[in-house]
Order: sequence, then C-alpha cells, then structure tokens
Amino acid sequence: MDEDFITLEVEEEGRGRLQFELPLDITDEEIAYIKSLVPRAESGLLELLDPDTGEVVFSCTPVLVH
Repeated sequence: MDEDFITLEVEEEGRGRLQFELPLDITDEEIAYIKSLVPRAESGLLELLDPDTGEVVFSCTPVLVH
C-alpha cells in the first residue's frame, strides 16, 4: 500500500483536517471502511459515523493550536 495516512477534510462553519496514521497490517477492507465514515461536527465535537448504522464510531474534541 502506498498511503501511510488517510486525511479527512471537514468544512462546516469552519475548516479542519483529521489525519489518521495507518498501521502496517491494515487491510484494504479496513481502509475502505475508514474512508466511508461520515463526518459530523456539532457542539464542539467532531464525530465520525458509520454510514450504514449512523452509529458514532469515533469522537473527539478538537483543540485550536496557534
């Protein structure tokens, strides 16, 4: 695999980028799943939702770094 990272751009009333470093043993199916996650930014949280179930599979509170 040529990619070491997956980058997710989030632009909704602001801009941001979330970058995942991938483990060496990740499968193509796992990469496809990560890329399919739906971002949602609200109430100060960044969440990634499973596209099939709508379940939150990742959540974080971004911090502005100067």
